[in-house]
Amino acid sequence: MADLTPHLPSTPAPSERVIIHILPYHSAASIERCVKTVVSHNGFSTGEVELWITDNNSIDGTADIVQELAQRWPQITTQLNRDNTGFCAGHNDAISRFLKTDAEYFLVLNPDIGLTPNVVLTLRDELRRDCLAGS
Repeated sequence: MADLTPHLPSTPAPSERVIIHILPYHSAASIERCVKTVVSHNGFSTGEVELWITDNNSIDGTADIVQELAQRWPQITTQLNRDNTGFCAGHNDAISRFLKTDAEYFLVLNPDIGLTPNVVLTLRDELRRDCLAGS
């Protein structure tokens, strides 16, 4: 009997990396605290978590703080928009870039949020365990 199983080209398994995207706008008072909670926990030092920050043309010094943070932690990916593209367009641009990576998870994080230790990896692991979690 002939083997009728389709033979698809093998594709590499997606990385279990999580990309966190922060889109600050006039967030000078909170962005540093937020970033510190990401880089001090949550798999940042192991490369399991990447941090992308897109400043949306803030005029309150947020962009300067973002650049200073990126100098302190060079693995942070930054983008400084010339115009305020808005919340949706700013995140949609990052999602478009995310889809070109091999990372499997994308997390939108507001700049006034502080993460508890290891919450990102815990959430990722729960999503891997139960694909219906969060649906």
